[in-house]
Order: sequence, then structure tokens, then C-alpha cells
Amino acid sequence: MSRMSVLVIIIMASCILGACGQAVQYQASQANISMTVQMANAPQVNQSQPLTLTFRKDNTPVVVQNVVCDAQMVGMTMGSNRPMADANPDGSHVCNLLFTMDGEWMLIVTGKAENQPIRLVIPKIIVAK
Repeated sequence: MSRMSVLVIIIMASCILGACGQAVQYQASQANISMTVQMANAPQVNQSQPLTLTFRKDNTPVVVQNVVCDAQMVGMTMGSNRPMADANPDGSHVCNLLFTMDGEWMLIVTGKAENQPIRLVIPKIIVAK
């Protein structure tokens, strides 16, 4: 094998492995409330991952209470993972999710903002092995 081939293989492996360690971000909105969900790494099977959720209304932070994250695997009938999110002093929320299978998941976030129920859905979260 030539040195060039070895170099190409090393670069390709670095790119593939590096993709697992990059932060990912998802967004959803309902009426005039938007939510950003950030993960430190791409979702992986059987690895508990903290999610940071931030809520905004008209580009300013909004207080959301009783935030629940419901992770559901698309097309599967199984129990859901519904942790409550903990509020941070800066107004963001954090919850830990565990994706138990690889494939397509969706995240349904519910709570209450300005005494009104909110429901934000993030489809197509792809979880790798």
C-alpha cells in the first residue's frame, strides 16, 4: 500500500471519528415561541446525553415551566423516555436522554409558558450505533 493510500485512509477515519464528537443542534417553534436543543455530541445508542434547551419568544428569553422531554422512536411501539428537565439560573433547561436503539427518533418537549401549554416537536433525530 502506498503512503498516499495510507494518508487518505487516516484522513477519512479522522473525519468519520471526528463527526461523532461534534455538537449538534435542533430547532422547533410553536406560534411565537422557539426552542433550541443542543447536544455536546451526535446521539449514540445507550449513551446518556445531556440536552440543553433554550426557549425564546420574539428573540428574547422566555420562562417555561414543567419542561418534559419525551423521546420516541419513530415507527416503534415501545415505552417512552420522559425525563423532566431541570431549570438553570440562566433560563435554559437540561435533561438527560438515553436513546436505546439506533435509528430515527423524535423529541416532543412540553411545558407551560405564560400560563399556556406548549408542545414543540423535533423530528428526525438520527441515532447511530
